[in-house]
Amino acid sequence: MEETLYIIGNGFDLHHGIASKYSDFKTYLAKYDRDLLYALEHLYDCKDIWGDFEQNLLTISRATFINYISPLFPTNEVDDEDFTYAELFFSQDSAGNLVDELTENLRKRFHQWIRTLTMPPGHEQRIIELDPNALFLSFNYTDFIEAVYKIPAHQTCYLHGKKSDKTGSIILGHGESPENSLENWLKQNDKKRRFQPRIKNKRNKYYNNSNPTYLAYFLEEETKGNWRSEARYHAINFAAERIEDYLYIMEMLTTLFRAKLTQGLADFWVAANAIKARTKIVI
Repeated sequence: MEETLYIIGNGFDLHHGIASKYSDFKTYLAKYDRDLLYALEHLYDCKDIWGDFEQNLLTISRATFINYISPLFPTNEVDDEDFTYAELFFSQDSAGNLVDELTENLRKRFHQWIRTLTMPPGHEQRIIELDPNALFLSFNYTDFIEAVYKIPAHQTCYLHGKKSDKTGSIILGHGESPENSLENWLKQNDKKRRFQPRIKNKRNKYYNNSNPTYLAYFLEEETKGNWRSEARYHAINFAAERIEDYLYIMEMLTTLFRAKLTQGLADFWVAANAIKARTKIVI
């Protein structure tokens, strides 16, 4: 009967000299996917996304996202001779692709990076004494507990998934960001000048606000919006929908992680006879 439960975090990998910090992932992206790196460092409301990476993935900025896409919004009316639906579809595809970049491609790139991590030369000197019959609850994506310490796979529960899983299937991005819920975000921003119905220009003349974030989230009557064109109306609302899709995906990942954590603890609780002996945290 196992009498010890180890809880393993990234400190375990760092102790062995593995370059497994989120800042190391940033370095990887700088070499292999600069577009994704740019999006991560410019579309979120946080000072340093790498400081608490998974939590910060919930702080995406609605206004910055829409402004990032806005140069692609069509400017012509649907019935103009110069208008083509390709303009509208291109802007919609761009918004959808950006969300895919920040979800599916991010998980794929992160997973690929995890697979590049190896034990450095001389790691044998950093081996620590572990009970080979213990159970392990791991917050890590790496599986060095198996590869180096020869702990059988059935004794370890990987809460995020592990590097040998199918590419992109790991859980990345979970936590809580109540301030970025739609209701709270609207309350925090509805008094800002740029989100008011009428805006004063440099000539002290007022005009109906055409800011796409205002139109998507704060405009009370759609028929009174300064959309400029029907096509732009559809493009703006589609972009806003994609942002909310992103936040929904993050919410679902948090729910999935919590469910896996709860189930993992429950299974281990039974397997270790209610863990009445020792619980060791190795972080």
